[in-house]
Amino acid sequence: MSSQPPAIIDRQPWLHRVLLLWLDPLFRLGATRPLVDSDIWHLGAQDTAVRLSRRFARHWGTAHDRRPSSLVRAVCRTFAREMTVVAALSVAYSLLVQYQPPLIHLLMTVVTRSDDTIDDTSGYWYAALLAVVSLVSVTILDSSFFVTAQLATNVKTVVMDLVLSQSLHCPDAATSSGDVITMVAVDSTRLFVGFVALPWLVVPVVTLPLLYTAIGSMMGWQVGVAGGLTLLVVMAGGYYFAHAAGNLRHDLMAAQAARVKATDELLAGIRVVKMYGWEASLENRVTSLRDAELALQHTYQFGSELNAIGLLVAPTLSLMACVVVYVVGLGHALTPTVAFTAMAYVNIARLPCNLFAFAVMRVTEAVTSAHRIETFIRSVLKAILGELELVAGHMEATTTRVAYASQEPWLQQTTIRSNITFHSDNANISDHYATVLSACQLLPDLASFSQGDCTVLGDRGVNLSGGQRARVALARAMYRQDADLVLLDDPLSALDSHVAKTVFEQGIRGVLAEKSVILVLNSHYHLLPFADTIVVMEGGRVVRQGSFATMQQHLTSLSYPQTSKTCPPPTTLADQLLPLASPNPTSTSSHVRTANPLKTRPPVDESSPLLVVAPTNDVALDTYVAYFDASGWHGISVMAGVGGMYLLSQGVVVAADAALTSVTSLCLYVPLAIAAMLLLFTRGICALLLNLACAKTLHRQLLHAVVSAPVPTFFDVTPLGRILHRFTSDLFDVDSRMPTSAVYLLQCQFQVLGIAVVCGAALPCSIVFCAPLVLLVTRIYTRFSHTSPALTRLAAAHRAPFVAFATETLRGLSTIRAFDQTEHFETNGRRLLDKAQSYLLVQFLASRWLQMRMDGLSAGMVAAVAFCCVWSRASVGVVGAGLALTYVTQLSGFLSRAVMGHAEVAEHMTSVERMVEYIGIKSEGAKSEGPVGGSRSTTALAEWPSRGAVTFANYSMRYRAGLELSLKHVSLSVRAGEKVGICGRTGGGKSSLLAALFRTVEAASGRIMIDGVDIATVDLAILRSRLTIIPQDPVVFSGSVRFNLDPTLTTDDAALWHVLRQVHLADVVGLDYDVAEHGANLSGGQRQLLCIARALLRKSKVVVLDEATANIDGDTDRLIQDTLRANFDHDNVTKLVIAHRVHTILDSDRILVLQDGSVVEFDTPAALLAIENGVFNALAAHAGAALP
Repeated sequence: MSSQPPAIIDRQPWLHRVLLLWLDPLFRLGATRPLVDSDIWHLGAQDTAVRLSRRFARHWGTAHDRRPSSLVRAVCRTFAREMTVVAALSVAYSLLVQYQPPLIHLLMTVVTRSDDTIDDTSGYWYAALLAVVSLVSVTILDSSFFVTAQLATNVKTVVMDLVLSQSLHCPDAATSSGDVITMVAVDSTRLFVGFVALPWLVVPVVTLPLLYTAIGSMMGWQVGVAGGLTLLVVMAGGYYFAHAAGNLRHDLMAAQAARVKATDELLAGIRVVKMYGWEASLENRVTSLRDAELALQHTYQFGSELNAIGLLVAPTLSLMACVVVYVVGLGHALTPTVAFTAMAYVNIARLPCNLFAFAVMRVTEAVTSAHRIETFIRSVLKAILGELELVAGHMEATTTRVAYASQEPWLQQTTIRSNITFHSDNANISDHYATVLSACQLLPDLASFSQGDCTVLGDRGVNLSGGQRARVALARAMYRQDADLVLLDDPLSALDSHVAKTVFEQGIRGVLAEKSVILVLNSHYHLLPFADTIVVMEGGRVVRQGSFATMQQHLTSLSYPQTSKTCPPPTTLADQLLPLASPNPTSTSSHVRTANPLKTRPPVDESSPLLVVAPTNDVALDTYVAYFDASGWHGISVMAGVGGMYLLSQGVVVAADAALTSVTSLCLYVPLAIAAMLLLFTRGICALLLNLACAKTLHRQLLHAVVSAPVPTFFDVTPLGRILHRFTSDLFDVDSRMPTSAVYLLQCQFQVLGIAVVCGAALPCSIVFCAPLVLLVTRIYTRFSHTSPALTRLAAAHRAPFVAFATETLRGLSTIRAFDQTEHFETNGRRLLDKAQSYLLVQFLASRWLQMRMDGLSAGMVAAVAFCCVWSRASVGVVGAGLALTYVTQLSGFLSRAVMGHAEVAEHMTSVERMVEYIGIKSEGAKSEGPVGGSRSTTALAEWPSRGAVTFANYSMRYRAGLELSLKHVSLSVRAGEKVGICGRTGGGKSSLLAALFRTVEAASGRIMIDGVDIATVDLAILRSRLTIIPQDPVVFSGSVRFNLDPTLTTDDAALWHVLRQVHLADVVGLDYDVAEHGANLSGGQRQLLCIARALLRKSKVVVLDEATANIDGDTDRLIQDTLRANFDHDNVTKLVIAHRVHTILDSDRILVLQDGSVVEFDTPAALLAIENGVFNALAAHAGAALP
């Protein structure tokens, strides 16, 4: 249950809602302590995903069959009411702000007249009216932003929910997880930002025509036309460039999706990548995609910055055109009153022009993202219609209730209990649940976990062994009591013969005795006599079917023993079933073991099992320095240089405005204005290049740090979704949002500085009001700055679970649909989405809270300067008053945006902070005991290993500090060229032995030597390049077969074709055959064959086969075994073979038996079989295996 308090917005009075007074307690709280989950409110009922999806469906249902823009149209129709309110408020602001220049003109008139000709009272009335107009106009505009915040959040919710719901109905191979992740994490954010920018599409359209109409009425229609046309040309050019950039954005997003997909594959297969020593090659692959992305990013950002700068200087060009036509064309004298009134009109255009560029860019990006999502949805619909088309015959099913266990187990990042019950009501554990655990032989495993079945699994169940994952997935299929048909796709292949036999007898023939079961077998053919019907398939066709008695003579090619019709039940589990005898699992008795595998306490929060949020509120200065250090220059020097350039350019801008007071100053104004525009251009481009350089370096450092991170202390405890979040949303902040926010922040900050200097110099008495203004700004911003980073972190922390959920869901689509859990996953996804969006909305409204208060203070400063002008009109002078008034009326636009810009940069810096945190992860192998760097010289190891003798000397290992030893004082010697079979019950330590050999986990004590060299003294890259493993779970990458065989791309084609022929794939695929993501267009056996081909290519002296043929059918298994013997069964290759099927290691020279992390038997197969009551003897007997 969520710890968030209920929604609060809907219960607030209208004025409190608009002025965001309901957020005041949150900021007071944030100033005293770090915010936590329970401080943030739920969304209002009308803003939840389920309500919004229903609302959207009414319009989407009639729009999605039309032209590709239908998604945009459907969204606009869904939220037409909110968009109308935003437009109305924007128009009201545009109309009201037009009164500022006439009031400034009246005040200038008061200042220019002598004391005897006018009463000060009228001047004060003008000043009061100017203050009121300023306050009311910005309040209306800020109110539109409040509506926009809810609108943009709701649009993002609709889009993310739409992508997830469509993904749940998507065939497994119909889309790329990289594309979906990009749409969820990036495209939805672009739609959010696009709708946030909507007011700034409306305001310029209304404001600018009115402004130049007023200028024309004051200075002559020719002047208004000249100024308006100049601005129109620049803005038209800006619109053209923005549209072109939007088209480029499509290519950029495709490049981003390709990089994300490559990164996802790299992280998903990180264990195999490390053991093959391919980190550099896969890193280079991602980096090359990143370079292509950055090339597009550079072009896009450069064009965007040119467009933004053009619109920034557009008002200056427009004012220049107005003055030139007025003075030169019409021959009028330029008085200070006319000059500054014209400047006041043009200054109103500055903010709309600046933000018009932002709005056009963001709306264009939003439309492009909407088209991408539209294309995805259409592709899903087509894929669903074309999924497994029936080309001949007919197919009937008399049931719709199915349970399913896939060949590759799919597990969620939740408790073991929830993985088995699969979202059924598990508040009270039933007898059936206990029976399933017993049948799947899970009780001993659960007893070894401190949290029992409440243990939270890591990504893909990484904290379980392969056999444990398979049995949990099988237990899920058995637990579904209402299933009429149970589909089991070779779930026993990852189990040793003893466990497989017991699971088959107690589970498939016991728990599922009353069910229709379709069991696919690629091994364990000794179980065939127990089948009612046997179907033999070959090449996708049924070649034979019938009972075992009628089929026996045709099954001679399969390896199965003649066994009795019953499997002896294990006796060792009787005492473990005692805790389950009572229907009430919470009851205890004296004979119940302390380590009860079924925990009686409620499970931990499953929505975010590994959620970690930084406890502090502030972004450290070190983060800013680290960011600028990434540019290649010292961070402090970079900040000083950029600040100096902006200070110089702003000084020139002020000088140019001050020169515009008379006809004689016109010759000075024009060159100063041109110089100011050139400096504005230069500073913007420099800041942009700096940001892009920092983004490139940060990604490179982040990727290298993550790829080099240790498996047990990083990948085993960090969800893949959270890691991907660093490479998607966080990197998007650094790539796209940081440059825009940083440049805009600098512009606004120095504009505010210019306003302060001008007002202070022209009206010294206004300094009296500046002091309290600064104090209030500081106080408000301090409170905001203490709270905003915490809100950003909370929002980011709750976005990651949704991304992880979407990624995880895509991997388990077949299981989800088989269990008819699509609706539940939609509901669960919406729950995570609502939680994430509640934080996003509060985070965004917090910025609006700050803006509203800054705008109110700015209106107060306008009143102060206006009153000072009237009060000191005798001494201030018309030029000083004109500059002060025209500048201070811009304060409401720039002060709030300067402070908000600082907050936005701080918000983006939290993304940098998270990236820097990952960059600081200690690399694996850092504790090696050898020379500097933990490696011997490369020259000394050039021919190592030459023989392949492996020795474990009193070796112990634990995965992480505080955990029990996984290997305990292991001592053994494997002779060079020897073939050693490794077996043992699930959890015995087989995988730990391999982790120790490849140093994915460092030693707790003891050492491992290969040819007399302590592997702890060998550089990891060298060590892993000299060893070869064929993993239990085949890992392939999208791309060519050539790349999958040799990612280093250093092997010639002849050698590649040779290994393909050895594994019998040469007639199936070519070197340029394009492997789909996760090998979706290859069968499980073909993927494993490809992995075996890699091993053959490396020609290592030490080869490890980690249950390498567990997922391959019998015929292919025999071919592979023959291939392995032909290539590896000679004296110069040492082979360590792990297999659940005992008969596959009976031809080994010696067999190693592990139990509880210790060596219990190690001798020849004959010697071990001769040991009465021996562990291996028992395993072989259960498997029906005997020496040939």
